[in-house]
Amino acid sequence: MWKRKRARCIAAGSMAGVAVMGMLTCTATSAHAADLGFGIKSLWRPYKVLDVANFSTGDRGRVHLWEWRNFSPETYVWNQRWSRELMGHSASGNPVYRFINAHSGKCLDKSEDSPNGNGNLVYQFECNYHFNQLWEAIPSGDYGYWQLKNFAGGRCLDIEGPREDNGTTIHVWDCYSIDGKPAPNQVWNITATVPGR
Repeated sequence: MWKRKRARCIAAGSMAGVAVMGMLTCTATSAHAADLGFGIKSLWRPYKVLDVANFSTGDRGRVHLWEWRNFSPETYVWNQRWSRELMGHSASGNPVYRFINAHSGKCLDKSEDSPNGNGNLVYQFECNYHFNQLWEAIPSGDYGYWQLKNFAGGRCLDIEGPREDNGTTIHVWDCYSIDGKPAPNQVWNITATVPGR
């Protein structure tokens, strides 16, 4: 199995750390409160979100694209709901998060079962501090939407194809742009409680 790399940060005295390649700028505190309860919505297709297949609670539970089904607290579908935890900032100054599924309590994880490359699967895995669970949020130019660039390998969260049907594979792929803007199948809303609001 491909060796996982742990995220590291460096600090200068009581100040936040200095970001270097492969490292994070630490914030002043080591713990960050998670903001709960949102769907990770695709810009590619409205009302499509990241969903843990079959309500899995296990490591390597598949993450795929599915229609949003969380329109009121009475009907929340928890395998589609995530919290985000701020882990620091990249060398570019962008926030770096890990994303925790509300149903399983496991983190959004880029597979390290093979060397870093296009098509590496994304699934859930027990939360840790490895690079492959850290996602740099890069502003896309569309309000509230971000490219999510994985710290292990530097590729973006991507909808395979791109396709729009339920069950479409989520993986990582080289970050790319169309007409000067990030490709919509690599752009995600990580703040809205209800997609489209």
